[in-house]
Amino acid sequence: MMKTFFQWDNELATGFKDIDTQHQGLIEVINEAIQLCLSNEKISEQGVENIYVKLVKYVDEHFRSEEELMSKMSIDSKHMNEHIRA
Repeated sequence: MMKTFFQWDNELATGFKDIDTQHQGLIEVINEAIQLCLSNEKISEQGVENIYVKLVKYVDEHFRSEEELMSKMSIDSKHMNEHIRA
């Protein structure tokens, strides 16, 4: 059973369901990474690769969702462009 180091809290909620769900998923990946590092077993390359793949997927999905939301909410283009650039 995986130990929880960080927990989702409603104070972290943005009010946007998709974004909040993604943030909750990130917390799960962070907990998984910490558990991997603190286990008494040797850290496998596959374990690190699994975390990496999950983080890459999160980043891709999350930033795309944020940019779609910014576009939908007609955020000033200078903020949108900075987000895309970053």
